[in-house]
Amino acid sequence: MSRMRWDRGTCDGFAHTEQTKHTMKTHNNVLVKMCLGIFSISLLLVSLTNVVDATANSAGQKIVMACTVSPEMPVGKWLNLIYTEAFTRLGMEFECILYPSKRASMMADVGEVDGEPARASHYTTDHPNLIKLGEPVVSVNFSAFATDFTIRLDGWESLRETRHRVEYMRGIKTCEEELSDVVKPDKLSVVNEFRQGLKKLAAVRIDIFVHLEPDVMATLRTEEFKDMKIQKVGVMEQQIAYPYLHKDHQDLVPKLEAVLKEMREEGLIEQYRAIAYEE
Repeated sequence: MSRMRWDRGTCDGFAHTEQTKHTMKTHNNVLVKMCLGIFSISLLLVSLTNVVDATANSAGQKIVMACTVSPEMPVGKWLNLIYTEAFTRLGMEFECILYPSKRASMMADVGEVDGEPARASHYTTDHPNLIKLGEPVVSVNFSAFATDFTIRLDGWESLRETRHRVEYMRGIKTCEEELSDVVKPDKLSVVNEFRQGLKKLAAVRIDIFVHLEPDVMATLRTEEFKDMKIQKVGVMEQQIAYPYLHKDHQDLVPKLEAVLKEMREEGLIEQYRAIAYEE
């Protein structure tokens, strides 16, 4: 019967092997921990980089809106004051580019601009790519003007079946929709620029001109128009206008809403109105 011989060399060999395995295992554990540590640091650096980039992008971002009211007119001045301050508080720049109404809608719809500063509450019905903010921005009157001071109007319905010749500025959707519903086509006309409408009114080529009240009143105080016998003869509608942003800026909606609400509570929006209207 054979016997396996265990000598000291054999035992030392086994001991050395076990020690080597233990050392390798320890080294492997250290390497794993080091790799995990490096991976964690890498993730942290990536995360911090993303935060810095996002902050930098937000801070340097410019929001461009398509405006339908000239910045030289009271309503345009009012809107410019409001949005310049609002986006400054958000660490962003603001620019408003003047377009005809239909072109402004198209530019906003396709995302060529970032939104529109003031549209009626039902605007999203025909423009689903735009998001209406919950905080209104301005309130303005659409009013009727005439040289015949015996004319008295109150609301769109007061013009139904009128014998008077009525005109409004092209691209003003509210006027287009409301007036075409109550005024006969042969009594309704459109002009490209509202000052042209006032001149036609003074020349008695039309009887009534309907437009944004603040802009007309400011124009009637100018040297060119101050001697024209034109007067407000009625308010057609007081319209509350809302900001609209393209859907690509959905994350900006609650931020801008909060800033506009804050400005309203501070009384700043009303202060800007007084400045724009030169009250």
